[in-house]
Amino acid sequence: MAIIKKPSVKTFLLLLVIIALVVSAGAAYYYYSKYEQTLKLLQNPSSAAQEEVNSIVKKVGEIMDLPSDESPTIATISDVSKLKNQPFFAHAKNGFKVLLYQKAKKAILYDPFMNRIIDVQPLSIGNTTAQAQTIKIALMNGTTIAGAAAKVEAQITAAYPGASIISKTDAKGSYDKTIVVALNDSSKTNAATLASTLKVTVGNLPPGESQPANADILIIIGTDLVK
Repeated sequence: MAIIKKPSVKTFLLLLVIIALVVSAGAAYYYYSKYEQTLKLLQNPSSAAQEEVNSIVKKVGEIMDLPSDESPTIATISDVSKLKNQPFFAHAKNGFKVLLYQKAKKAILYDPFMNRIIDVQPLSIGNTTAQAQTIKIALMNGTTIAGAAAKVEAQITAAYPGASIISKTDAKGSYDKTIVVALNDSSKTNAATLASTLKVTVGNLPPGESQPANADILIIIGTDLVK
């Protein structure tokens, strides 16, 4: 009968050291890979934003059917007190997400904390609703390209026949990127939808520019929209 020799204390301690090193190496690799992933996102904020959109769409898509032929514009509610006068936001809280589907004309209010849908309503911008008749848009040409405002006006009226262009002026500054500015709280959703349609961004009124009177939305035209 073969005799099984018990491992010595030294051998046992050596095995423990080897196991500890393997576990430490695995943990180090895990945290290093997470560090690299975070660093990449910080270096590429647009990638981070897209990852957030993909994550939210995936979660919402697991609890309701979503349009499959477009990616939504997603906004985060930061000051719900300014939205309480709108029925769609009656049960909203800070941190809730709004998914805006322009082609499908659908707005979804989503609670990411409880992972539930709060409300779903048709978008109020466009020629199919009464609110579109009251959207007043001011255009500022932030380029040296003649006729830029007229070109953008044609794009807007083609997409939203009910929208009203109330003024076309020249911006004081020069802009490479077009900016859509919501001039009041009630026009924020419409501004986000309009920016999504034009494939530009929503922003604040730049310093030095004057806010047009009686307008709900201001579009400062950059060369990206008319080149």
